[in-house]
Amino acid sequence: MLEVCQFNGTYNSPGMTASEGRLHYFVWATLPSPLILTADVRTLNATAEGRACLDMLLNPEVLAINQDPRVAGARLLRAGADPSPPVAPDDVTYQVFGRPLAAAGAFAAVLVNRARAPLPVTLDWGELGLPHPAGSARVRNAGARADVGAFVGSWTATVPPRDAIVVTVTQGAL
Repeated sequence: MLEVCQFNGTYNSPGMTASEGRLHYFVWATLPSPLILTADVRTLNATAEGRACLDMLLNPEVLAINQDPRVAGARLLRAGADPSPPVAPDDVTYQVFGRPLAAAGAFAAVLVNRARAPLPVTLDWGELGLPHPAGSARVRNAGARADVGAFVGSWTATVPPRDAIVVTVTQGAL
C-alpha cells in the first residue's frame, strides 16, 4: 500500500521521513498501478511539508509516467551494495528500476538509495533497454521538473540518503 503524507505531528505517522515518502511514491508511480490518495487534502495545504507533499503527489511529470498509455511494468534493472561503508554481502543499498514509455525511444527510471548516506547510482542505457546502448540520450529529472542534460551510454546521479530520483530518458537527444 502506498502511504505518504500522513502527518501526525512529525512528517508522517507510519514513521517515514520526507525523503522516504518520496522514495516510496516515485517507485510506486513508476509502476502502471492506481495511485490512491488516502491523505486529507484539507490539511495538506496547512503546513509547508504538507504543501511540498501535495506538490509531489500532483507533479504532472510523475503522474504522466504512472499513466503512460504503454502500461509497461517497471522492472528491477540492477541492485547492489555500495562498497563504502562496508555492508554485509547480502545487503542492498541501491536499486535501479526502469520501464519503456509509449513515446519512441523514451523510458522512465527510478534510482533508489536505501543507504543512510548519499550514494552515486548509475543508469546504464543498455540495462534500460535503449536499442543503441552507446548512443546519446536526454535525461530529465521528472521529480524536480528539470532537464539534467544529454549523456552518452549512461548517467550517474548522487542520490540523497533513503531517497530516490525519478527520471525520463529519451534516446538520441543531444
